[in-house]
Amino acid sequence: MKRLVARGLLLLLLVVPILSCAESVVIPSTTSQKVKVGSSVLVDETCTFTIRSTKPFNVFMNTSSGDAATFLVVTMDIINWKTEPLYLRTQVKASLEYDESFDFEPTFLWLDPVGTYRCNKPENSSNYIDTLRVYAIDGSGSISSNASKTKGGYEYPSIHRYYTGDYAEDWYAYYPEDDCFKNTKGVLFTSADESKTVLDPLVQRRIHYVFKVPNVVAKDEGLRVLTLSIGGNDYQLTF
Repeated sequence: MKRLVARGLLLLLLVVPILSCAESVVIPSTTSQKVKVGSSVLVDETCTFTIRSTKPFNVFMNTSSGDAATFLVVTMDIINWKTEPLYLRTQVKASLEYDESFDFEPTFLWLDPVGTYRCNKPENSSNYIDTLRVYAIDGSGSISSNASKTKGGYEYPSIHRYYTGDYAEDWYAYYPEDDCFKNTKGVLFTSADESKTVLDPLVQRRIHYVFKVPNVVAKDEGLRVLTLSIGGNDYQLTF
């Protein structure tokens, strides 16, 4: 009996240190890198991004936030260093935390209207297809295109265009949620690009993460933390 008890105590002494060692193993958590507006950040073998601005809007690119909410728009430039396409909707994630208590996902991911658009004319129009080409858009929202006139500003970027066949002149405003230029009569210039959220290798584009938040969140500076998750790393901006 004494031998059995002694053996039991010996086993207990051997097991306890093993359990203690197991409990003391700590898996280090990933750390977040702090970033600032205007600073270029290189994500190894993936991309370089620069956050250009964080601005509130009641109307952004022809879409209203409503009376109780505000659009917080994070504008950034990003260039793809990969040898394959970079899929912004799946490989780049953005989230917004407010006062360490409330989390918001972006309502929209919008790219500026750089690209080619073709006109979908009414049935009674001529068969001629007019093409609109947008070459660039600057920090103030001013558009450079093959249109004769443009109206700048991120709230209502517009181009002045007419159908080559029937000379119907009008202003066309850009609607990012549909990626088209549209006039009040419902005539569209629709994008000829398959997907604007895919960056080819060595391509740089300006994108907008748009968070629809309560008005108080838009006013309380210093309590908002933007987290960008790219290439397995987190990058945080407090603003």
